[in-house]
Amino acid sequence: MSTAQHTPEPWCTDERFPGTIYCDDATGSIVAECGPFEFALRPEQEILANADRIVACVNACQDIPTSVLEKLAATRFRFLRGLLAEASDRYRLGLEGVSE
Repeated sequence: MSTAQHTPEPWCTDERFPGTIYCDDATGSIVAECGPFEFALRPEQEILANADRIVACVNACQDIPTSVLEKLAATRFRFLRGLLAEASDRYRLGLEGVSE
């Protein structure tokens, strides 16, 4: 296991550079890119959705040590799935009729 630290949150995307993930700080450094690679072509909308999902997951896990996330992933997050589904339903119900 590496002792290196990941780039601090929050992370973000920028519509000017589709699929690129940045650190949302004064430096705005590039963290990762989701792009069409030579042997794994993906539609542009999927690339954008992948980048948005990565950013949402990373920001949602802020302050949770990577070692804890790795252990949870080994169990496939079984015990959290019900809680997350319930929270998602509550969130969706609370936002009915509200546009982004």
